[in-house]
Amino acid sequence: AAATGAGPVQRIEEVRLLRGRQFAEDGGPLAHAVRPDSYVEMNNFYTITVYEKGAELVRVLQQQLGARRFRKGMDRYFRRHDGQAVTIEDFLKAHADASGVDTRPMLAWYGQAGTPQLTLKARQTRAGYELRASQKTPPTPGQVRKTPVPIPIRISLLDAAGDPLPLDAQGSTEQVLQLNQAKGQWAFPGLEPAAPVLLQGFSAPVKLDFQYSRAQLELILRAAADPYARWDAAQRIFLLEIDAHQRPPPEIDGLDCFAEIATGETDPAVLAELLTPPRADELSDRYAELDFDALQSRLDAVELALARVCAPVAAHRWSRFPKQAYRFEPAAVGQRRLRARLLQLWVASGDPAAQKAAQQLYDQADNLSDRLAALTAMNRVSGPARERLFKKFYGAYRQEALVLDRWFALQASLPGAATVDRVEDLLRHPAFEPANPNRVRAVLGSFGMLNPSALLSADGRGVALLAKQVARFDRSNPQLASRLITPFALWRRLAPPLRHLLETELKQLRAVARSPDVREQLERMLKS
Repeated sequence: AAATGAGPVQRIEEVRLLRGRQFAEDGGPLAHAVRPDSYVEMNNFYTITVYEKGAELVRVLQQQLGARRFRKGMDRYFRRHDGQAVTIEDFLKAHADASGVDTRPMLAWYGQAGTPQLTLKARQTRAGYELRASQKTPPTPGQVRKTPVPIPIRISLLDAAGDPLPLDAQGSTEQVLQLNQAKGQWAFPGLEPAAPVLLQGFSAPVKLDFQYSRAQLELILRAAADPYARWDAAQRIFLLEIDAHQRPPPEIDGLDCFAEIATGETDPAVLAELLTPPRADELSDRYAELDFDALQSRLDAVELALARVCAPVAAHRWSRFPKQAYRFEPAAVGQRRLRARLLQLWVASGDPAAQKAAQQLYDQADNLSDRLAALTAMNRVSGPARERLFKKFYGAYRQEALVLDRWFALQASLPGAATVDRVEDLLRHPAFEPANPNRVRAVLGSFGMLNPSALLSADGRGVALLAKQVARFDRSNPQLASRLITPFALWRRLAPPLRHLLETELKQLRAVARSPDVREQLERMLKS
C-alpha cells in the first residue's frame, strides 16, 4: 500500500495496530519474544508480536544503517541466501558484512519480550538545546532483567512559526539519533526550538515519554512535515482531554484546533486520521486499573466534542466532494476516506441533515466503500433509520460472504453493554456460520478485541458470553478458540468485582479445555 501512494496513512495504520494491540500483548501475561526460546503449541505463536513487531525490527535496522547501506545489505542477503532456510543471525551478518556496522546488538530485540520505554528530556541552555534519553524495558513473564536495545530516534526541531531548524552545518532538518545504551545525550548548539518532533515515522517500536506542552502539540499538529508525528500529536491532544475529564459527565471544549486543520489540510486521507481519536481497545495498556465503562464514556465525550467543532466543516464540504465514478487510486481513496470520517462526525453531532446525507450516500453509491461509510456513520444512531439501512445492506449482500462479515462486525463492535444482547442475537442469526472462521471472527473477534466496553461491562454478561463461546470452539477449532480468548489476558488489571468474575471464568475454562492451544493460553494468563 505504501508503494502505491498510501504511504503516510499506511504507516499510521501500522502504528495504530502496533500500539493498540502489540504493546498490550507485550505488557501482559502472553508477552513473548519475536523469536521465542520455547513453546507448547506452535499455533499460539502466529501472533502480532512475531509478525508486526518482527517487521518493525527490520525498519529499526534500516533506520540504523540508513537507506543506502540497508539496500546494500539486502542485496548481499539475497545473493548469499536466496532459496535457503536462514536465521536472524544470517540476516544480520549479511548487513554487517555489507555495511561494516556491527549488527549483533539487534539480537537483543529478537530475544526478549516487552516494549522498551524511551524517556526523553529537553533542556535549553546558553549554548543551545540538549536532549537526554534513557531506556528501560519492564519485566515480562520469564524475563526480569533486560538488555538495552538499539533505538534510532528520528527527529526535527521546529521554530515558533513551525519551520524546521537546521541541525548541522549542511542544513539538514532531520537527524537520526542512535541510542545504543541505557542512556544518551545530544546537543544542538545555537538552537532554541519551540517544539521537538520526536520519533518521526515511528522509527522504533517503543513507548515515548516526553512532557509536551499543549502549545507544542498544537504546533506539531499544524506544522510538522512528518504525517505520523502530526497524528501522534493529535492522539496526545485527545488523550489530554480524556485524562483531564475523569468524572462523568465530561464536558470537553478544547478541540478547536481540529476545526482549523479540517479547513486547511491538503491530504484528505491524512486529515481523516488526524480527526480520529483512539478507541478504547487501543488504550488497554495506558491505565493501571481498567474501567472500560468509564473510559468509553470519556471517549464518547471526546467524539461528541470533536463532532460539534467539525460538523460545520463537514456540512460545508459535503456538497463539494468530487462527484465521479469509482476509481481505485490514491487520490480517490483519500477523498472517500475523508468523506466517510466527516460523515461520522456530522452524524454524531446530531444534525438531522447528516442522517439524510448518509442515506443519500448509500442510495447513490456505485461502490462498497461508500455504502460501508454510510453504514458506519449510522451504526451508533438509535432508531428506525439505522435499522432500515442495516436491513437494506443485508438484503443486498446476503450472498457475499466476505461483505456480510463486515455487516456482522459493525454490529458486534458497537460500544456499550447493550451490544451483549445484540451479539447473542447475531450468534442465532440464520447467516451466522460457526463452521466459517471468518464469520466467527467477524462476530466474536470484533466483540472481544474491538469492544471492551461491551465485553467487560460491569454486569459480567459479556465475559460469560465469550467464555462460553471459547469453550464451544475449543472442541471444534482450537486455533480459533485460542485467539478468541486473548482479550481476557488483561484480567488482573480490571477493577473488582469484574476482575474476580473473570478469574473464575478462566479457571472454569481451564478445567474443561481440551486442546493444548487453549490450555497453554489459560496457564499463561493464570500463572502468578
